[in-house]
Amino acid sequence: MTLLLKRLDIHGFKSFATPTTFAFDRGITAIVGPNGSGKSNVSEALRWVLGESQYSNLRGRKTEDILFAGSDRRAPLGMAEVVLTLDNSDGDLPLEFSEITVARRAYRSGESQYLINGSRVRLKDIQQLTAPLGQSHTIIGQGLVDAVLSQRPEDRRGLFEHAAGITGLRLRANDAERGLAETAGNAQRLHDILAELEPRVRSLERSARQAREYGVVRDRLSELQRCYYGALWSESATRIDESKTGLAAADGRLKSIEETHQQTSRELAGLRSRERQLLALETERGEKLSGHERDLATTRHQLELLAAEARSVETRLTDLKTSQSELETQRAAAQTEADRLSKESVERRALLESLETQFALRERNARSAQEQRAERERELAGLEQSILNLSRQIAESEGRLQSFSGRLAGFESERGQLERQIQDETERQQAISVALTTASQKRAELEHTLEGCSDQLTIQQEELTGLRQVANEQQSEIGRAERDLAGHRSRLELLERTYESGEGLHAGVRALLRAARRGKLDLPGLRGTLAELIDVPKAYETAMEVALGGHLQDVIVERWSDAETAIAYLKKEHAGRATFQPLDSVRQPNAPTLDVNEPGIAGIASTLVTYPDEIAPVVQQTLNRTLIVDDLETTRRILKRARGWTLVTLAGEITRPSGSVTGGSGTRSAGLLARERDRRTLPQLIEKRERELVERREALASGREASEALEIRITTERHEIEQLRIAASELDLEHDRLRRDRSNSHATIERLEAQAQSLEARNAQFHIDETGVRAELDEHTATRRAAQVARDELAASIAASPVERDEPLAELRVEIASARERLRSLDAGLERARHEAAHSGKALESRAVEIARLTGGRTEQAQQRAKLETAISRLQTVISNEQAEVEPLLADRQSLAPRIATAEQELDRSIGGVRDAERARDRAALDLARRQDEQVFLSERVRNDLGVEDPATLIPEAGETGEHVEKEINRLRERLRRMSAVGEDVLEEHAAESERLQFLTSQLDDVEQAAASLRSVLADLNRKMANSFSETFTEVAAEFEQTFKRLFGGGTAKLSQRDEEDEPGGVDIVAQPPGKRLQGLNQLSGGERALTAVALLVAIQRVNPSPFCLLDEVDAALDESNVVRFKDELRDLATTTQFVVITHNRGTIEGADTLYGVTMGDDGVSRTISLRLDEAIQAVEEQQTASVAG
Repeated sequence: MTLLLKRLDIHGFKSFATPTTFAFDRGITAIVGPNGSGKSNVSEALRWVLGESQYSNLRGRKTEDILFAGSDRRAPLGMAEVVLTLDNSDGDLPLEFSEITVARRAYRSGESQYLINGSRVRLKDIQQLTAPLGQSHTIIGQGLVDAVLSQRPEDRRGLFEHAAGITGLRLRANDAERGLAETAGNAQRLHDILAELEPRVRSLERSARQAREYGVVRDRLSELQRCYYGALWSESATRIDESKTGLAAADGRLKSIEETHQQTSRELAGLRSRERQLLALETERGEKLSGHERDLATTRHQLELLAAEARSVETRLTDLKTSQSELETQRAAAQTEADRLSKESVERRALLESLETQFALRERNARSAQEQRAERERELAGLEQSILNLSRQIAESEGRLQSFSGRLAGFESERGQLERQIQDETERQQAISVALTTASQKRAELEHTLEGCSDQLTIQQEELTGLRQVANEQQSEIGRAERDLAGHRSRLELLERTYESGEGLHAGVRALLRAARRGKLDLPGLRGTLAELIDVPKAYETAMEVALGGHLQDVIVERWSDAETAIAYLKKEHAGRATFQPLDSVRQPNAPTLDVNEPGIAGIASTLVTYPDEIAPVVQQTLNRTLIVDDLETTRRILKRARGWTLVTLAGEITRPSGSVTGGSGTRSAGLLARERDRRTLPQLIEKRERELVERREALASGREASEALEIRITTERHEIEQLRIAASELDLEHDRLRRDRSNSHATIERLEAQAQSLEARNAQFHIDETGVRAELDEHTATRRAAQVARDELAASIAASPVERDEPLAELRVEIASARERLRSLDAGLERARHEAAHSGKALESRAVEIARLTGGRTEQAQQRAKLETAISRLQTVISNEQAEVEPLLADRQSLAPRIATAEQELDRSIGGVRDAERARDRAALDLARRQDEQVFLSERVRNDLGVEDPATLIPEAGETGEHVEKEINRLRERLRRMSAVGEDVLEEHAAESERLQFLTSQLDDVEQAAASLRSVLADLNRKMANSFSETFTEVAAEFEQTFKRLFGGGTAKLSQRDEEDEPGGVDIVAQPPGKRLQGLNQLSGGERALTAVALLVAIQRVNPSPFCLLDEVDAALDESNVVRFKDELRDLATTTQFVVITHNRGTIEGADTLYGVTMGDDGVSRTISLRLDEAIQAVEEQQTASVAG
């Protein structure tokens, strides 16, 4: 064979959750990977797609075990599919395709599909297609190598049959054997059927003649019934049309009222929608209005702050102007004093210059004496200069202290204003918080009330839904009860008519009872038939009807004379015969002595029925020797000890005291007991159903009243909820406004407090600066005072020092000193006056700058105030406009309230009208259903009597419904009943059975011919298989000896075939490794067993090479040297066979042409990588060559 394995596609099979493709070329393909990665799943997938049906060979127990079971990171799959692609270019397989795909699918539900080239096939088709491949040595899985040696010789024969290529012949032989067995069984069954059928055909031929007469009467009855039922059907159809017209009118009224109701509902919905829209617009406008009001309040607050700041600026300006006037006065006085002192200083300076000139003339004479005095005078001058500087610094400090006093006064005023503003805003915030708390409490109360109302509404709606569901169920139950009641009444009416007419009774009994009931026969002692007077449990009706047989229609009378009178009447009227049971002459039988207390025995028949005491002798006479049992098995068990008893099973089989048994299928009884039971129990049942129907109608009416009251409460509750929601929306708006006002107030307080803190910080800094200036002033004053004391002491010391002898010079010197002192005093006063004037000027300049700044700020404040007043005016206009827009919305929404109330009232009235219309429609529907039920009952009668499915096809014009027509129909029925003993379908049965006899006879001939043909085919197949097996076995045995020697490097091994007389013989294997004695396979080591099995498989491949072969770790038990020999054998066989090897051995991998690696990820899914070794080796060699050249 040159068939090649081209590709294997796996998806969802075991660990291959993702689609995986294995492409195979000629030669050896090795599949490697760690343990548990899914390598063996490849061989099992190939085995499965080739038709493996034993899941134990796939390491599983059921279909679900081969589907991907999922993992922590991947969901399980619902389908597994394996597709095998074979190259059939040479036509080795019996299909006219160059490429064949064999696919197999399995679903988690257990369903499987088999496909060849995409077409659905059977598993048998795949097995027949792959039979030539010899699967047992095409796929050699784990453990199969050792299993070849461990098998019994008989089981080992199958391997050689596959090698001989007779698997397909074996399948055909098995099919032929099964067909032969089935043919033999069919022939035996046909013989048995014909043995039963031939006597029956002869009997039916006699009965057919009687049946022809039956057909004439039946046709007359059918014609009469068709006319009669046609007239009844026409009347019923007329009544139904009237009911349908009434129902259509009721439907029209209901539809009109429902349209009015829907229109009212739509109008109400439109009004409520309009109300919600107005409320939404009102809410939206209210939110905008609240926002504008908040903006207005904020702007007004800013204006108030600006006014307070303006007042503070005015106060500061007034203080600054007052201080400016005082400083102007001080500067003018200082300037005047400076002018006076300057003039006097000029005069004194001129005098001093004159004196000094005089003194200079005289001083030259007394310079030496005056040096010390001059030094003191210089020191005195320095002190005077220091005193002058300190006076100037003291004046500056005093000016700064005056400035600090003015600014601190402004700070105190501004702080008072801020404290008043903070207090006002805090009081406003407290009022807002109180209002907010009140609004929250009202909202919570309103929410609680709304929640309670909503819960109550939900409960009421659920209750209404439940009431409506209960009402619907009650209406359905009432409809069913009315139909059941109509059926019971019709059934009772039919039973009463049947009872009155005596239908189903023998002619004599019927004539007698009809005459007595109609007063034509005076028979006061008549009690009725036995079937009318006994009450039989339903479970025993069939058994009792069989047990009583004809006694069911025995007429019970009180006296013998009553029986004589009745018999005389029957003779006179030629009305037939009847059996009578006179109560005064029937004897009481002896009590039975049989023990019936054991399983399977229901009891003595007379003890299982209920009857009046007066007819006890009759019941006991007819049933006291009859035993009711469960089945024929019980009958057979107690038959010997129940001699003289009649045994009847619950199914109707009867065993008479003589030992004869009567039974079979479909016991045809008149059903008198069941009919009488129904006639007795139906009145009570009808009365009970009528009471139940009245109770159900009352319950339905009560439920509807409760539903109506609940709907009114729900409507009221909905209106209250709507009002509560409107109030809640208004409270929400008020709550939001208050919350925003509180937030704005809080922000304002924080801003004012920040301003107050800033003011306090500046005030504290001014106090610190004032303290520093005062300390500096005190220090300068103390220093000046000390300098003045030192000056005075020095001046006194100079004055007290000795003077020159030249008195004029001394006087002149004193005068000069006095002039100088006065001049210095004048200069100091002048400097002080000038300094005070300059300080006042600077203070005036500072006041002017601050006044200018405040005046400019006042202008800016005026502009800002103008802007704020403009914004306030604009906001007031916007608020007025929005209030003007909100008021119409509120008026429109308020105007909708009476319209909504009117619409709700109209809706309530329409709901009441719908209910009334529904009741009227229900009554019309009930009347229609009752008449339809009557028509259904009539249709059943027509179907039962005529077999006509559509009574409307009957002819009403020719029909009559009078009593005489019904009597004629009953007469013909009775005649048919008497004739029905021969069977109504005997003609058809005779024709069918005759035809069946001919058919079965011809079938028997065909079956016997087929059996002879199968025996011939089977003998031919067995001969071919034996010849092929013998030839292959001889070749394999010889090749096995040679292969064994090559693999073991010596030794001997042989195959032998056992001879069996009846069955094919088994195959024995004997091996003798080098250096060991000849021994059985069980005494070989594990490696020797594996190598022996490999030798056998290699021998088989050499004799009958498979087109491809998969080896799953067959080299696992081989050592390195044996692996090398194994590899060499594979390389030799690879010239004719395509090998796929799953292995862990490096030596085996080295002999492969293509390499597949299988790994398993964290998600439990197997993945593959592939490599062609020749291409990889070539690439490495080219890389090495390039590196050497480089």
